[in-house]
Amino acid sequence: MIDLHSHILPLVDDGAKSFEESVQLGITAEKMGITGIACSSHFIYGKYVNKDYEENFLKLEKIFKEKNINIKLYRGNEMMLIPENIQELKKNKINTYNNTNYLLIELKLGSIFKFVSESIRIIQDLGYIIVLAHVERYEMLTISELIKLKEMGVIFQLNMTSVENKYEKIAKKFLKYSLIDILATDVHRSIGRNYD
Repeated sequence: MIDLHSHILPLVDDGAKSFEESVQLGITAEKMGITGIACSSHFIYGKYVNKDYEENFLKLEKIFKEKNINIKLYRGNEMMLIPENIQELKKNKINTYNNTNYLLIELKLGSIFKFVSESIRIIQDLGYIIVLAHVERYEMLTISELIKLKEMGVIFQLNMTSVENKYEKIAKKFLKYSLIDILATDVHRSIGRNYD
């Protein structure tokens, strides 16, 4: 099992605050049967821009190996869908999944469908396949609008914990109608937004 959405990489966004915390998250993930984790740190222009990403990624890989945590780490980002980030994507400043053409994006709350669909089309025209992070959170979009995104070829990711939290109703509806392609943790911290 590969976790395709996590913030386990420390000191680059609002995820893990130390390498020690990343190790604890890694140990927990391994106990859950996870064998690979995408380090999909936030990319938000002007806030989280991959400063220290590569250095910390290589260091975490080394620590996992030294501590016999049998989890393969993959590069990635969770790119917020804003115009500035699309420009950064064009400059190859954003990590795709394991250097493929698969790209994890999240929507800014309040985004309107016209902007979202047009932006997604621009990104797709650049050759990327879009995975939409935690699709259950986008209450500003109607179900029919989300289905239109699905028809455009967008892959839907659901957070595992959403089947038991405030998004439970919509999450179960998506699952019932087979709209979800990927389940992931979106783990951030060992306390708070963790695997529970």
